Amino acid sequence: IQMCVREAKQRGYSALYTLTQPQNFALFQKAGFEKADVPLEKRSKDCENCKIYYSCNETAFMKRL
Repeated sequence: IQMCVREAKQRGYSALYTLTQPQNFALFQKAGFEKADVPLEKRSKDCENCKIYYSCNETAFMKRL
């Protein structure tokens, strides 16, 4: 996770998002991520076209960089 954070900072991103399942929440929270809404671009491009969209148990997390 820290390698991804460093790379995102080097590339000039202002935030990093992930989708994860409940058993991984603590891992991302420990790394400074907080629960967030799924970014609109991701939701409209991928999530809404997914066959399990309405039963998905993944939660979005975000870390400001």
